[in-house]
Amino acid sequence: MPGRRAIFAAILSLLVADCASTFHGQGVEGLEDSQVAVLDTDAALACLSECVIVLTVDGKSRGIGSFAKYQLVPGYHEIGMQYAFANGKGIGRNLDSQILILGFNGEAGHSYRISPNPDLVAMRWYPKIIDVQSGAVVSKIVGSQHVIDGPNSRS
Repeated sequence: MPGRRAIFAAILSLLVADCASTFHGQGVEGLEDSQVAVLDTDAALACLSECVIVLTVDGKSRGIGSFAKYQLVPGYHEIGMQYAFANGKGIGRNLDSQILILGFNGEAGHSYRISPNPDLVAMRWYPKIIDVQSGAVVSKIVGSQHVIDGPNSRS
């Protein structure tokens, strides 16, 4: 199945890539930390038991490798992601074949984290982006696409 191979390849790249790296979104060059929004993916955990794999930022592939943090200009962003967990038989079982797209409004100087909220019995997940300072949920699911679909398809 192409979806399983893609997930395995993504997880493998997370394990071998530099987890301390930061993705710099379009327009953040030259900005101070207090002028950008930072999304933390907890990639440093290296998917030992579970992980969220960020695949797209604002509809574009974010490239190859693992990024622990995403620096973004303030404003509205859409983050495409998939959830995977280790099931005891190996790495990389995804809950479903969907990439979920979360929309959120990032504020300058704020840090955010992704909370996966998996339901392993139902084999679904309900991710949220949370403002680290306030604890508030700042995102909503705005779309999804199947792994085998193209980047422009939305459910």
